[in-house]
Amino acid sequence: MLRIASYVFVAAAFYHLLAVFIVLNDSTTWRNLIFVLINIGCAIEIRNRKPYFVFLFSALFIQQVISHGSVVISSCQGNHTDWLGIGTLAFMTLTYASLIISKSFETRRGK
Repeated sequence: MLRIASYVFVAAAFYHLLAVFIVLNDSTTWRNLIFVLINIGCAIEIRNRKPYFVFLFSALFIQQVISHGSVVISSCQGNHTDWLGIGTLAFMTLTYASLIISKSFETRRGK
């Protein structure tokens, strides 16, 4: 799962980079650029499996749940479905759970 997640983060980086030049979302240019860097960083760090990354990813996970979660809730109240937000929340939850499970197995094996 984590190998796939790293590729998804690369795709998300391309999405945010494209959003710098074409209007794809409501975010500002600088916010899209920040998420280009965050997504590339996540793609690299998921593969490196550094011990501190779970804690950094926790902060990103919380931010994504608040940001995309509020948009999903408000879109549902407006009789609209935000599929990108739902997909982002599902992906982030699966990735976060996979990171925690992976770290748990590494701890048991003594890595």
